[in-house]
Amino acid sequence: MADRLAENRKAEFVEGSDVPSRYGLRKVYKREFDRDPERYVLRIDYPDFPECPFGESFSMLGFDTAEQTYVWLVTSILQDSRLNQIPYQGADVPDNE
Repeated sequence: MADRLAENRKAEFVEGSDVPSRYGLRKVYKREFDRDPERYVLRIDYPDFPECPFGESFSMLGFDTAEQTYVWLVTSILQDSRLNQIPYQGADVPDNE
């Protein structure tokens, strides 16, 4: 899987836009994160992640809380201690029938 991801490391641009993207997600660079670090979080194991283009599934993704959309965070953001990690807290209580 790592080899397949490394094959195409360049950012793509959304058609008709100057916005860089990665795997169909808007790419967020460190300078954008630094302007408002509380805007972005790292969601872990959420069931509503978009589909992975390689037929696998994402285990974590960045989330823009202002736009309410998933984003691709660059590695330097993932290593930043200000990035809040939010594990999925699914319903641990069985449904009442």
